[in-house]
Amino acid sequence: MAPLLLLAIAAIAVVRHHTVDQSPWQGVGFGMFSSYDYLPSRTARLTATVDGETTAIALPNDLRDELERVLVAPGDDDAVALAEEIMDRSGADAVRLQVLGHDVDDTPDGLRITLVPIRTVDVP
Repeated sequence: MAPLLLLAIAAIAVVRHHTVDQSPWQGVGFGMFSSYDYLPSRTARLTATVDGETTAIALPNDLRDELERVLVAPGDDDAVALAEEIMDRSGADAVRLQVLGHDVDDTPDGLRITLVPIRTVDVP
């Protein structure tokens, strides 16, 4: 019975990973126990375009909860809603919200950690 249960859980994990783009850390399968992909390993980069010039912008403090939701589960709906809210408040012509995560490589000189885009949302 236990092997069938484990196979069922693994099958559900594969399906959910491919259909709703869930990461192991979001509870898909058993990989959540071995992954470094979790909230503190993610960050966001915000840029706004005004009159053709693009600059980095800060997140308004009252939108921290929304950003945390996007960092935990960087799906398109919440990310787009957050980017649109930032665009409305800033008066920008366009906003880019990038969710960045860590990529860890074992090199001869030691571990190399780099930030890589996980999800990029451009509005409009």
